[in-house]
Amino acid sequence: MGSVRIVFSAAQGAADLWKYGEDALVESALAIPDDDLPGLWLSAGRYFIGGRDALPLHSALYADKAIAFALIQYFEGALRPLARERRRAQKTMPEALANAAPIPQTAEWLARQHEPR
Repeated sequence: MGSVRIVFSAAQGAADLWKYGEDALVESALAIPDDDLPGLWLSAGRYFIGGRDALPLHSALYADKAIAFALIQYFEGALRPLARERRRAQKTMPEALANAAPIPQTAEWLARQHEPR
């Protein structure tokens, strides 16, 4: 059985953190090394498949929340509730985050045999 991954770029992860009020982690997320992303994709996938009952969450679980939880775990070493459970309005997102680029040529990038750390 294969593992579930939620594929995102560092910039997309930063945007997801911003959506849920995790402003203090946004700049750090923008600096995530490419080689760390595959492990984060697996973490986000595990959180998403595990469901909201496995997370400090009282509302619906969406992929962007699973990404935010994976990044919180990555930076802080433990899970904790999100600063906000509801997304901020997209129209108020800083332009640099709103235009977050996906991983260029994701299929080629994945084909390079990146191994999760």
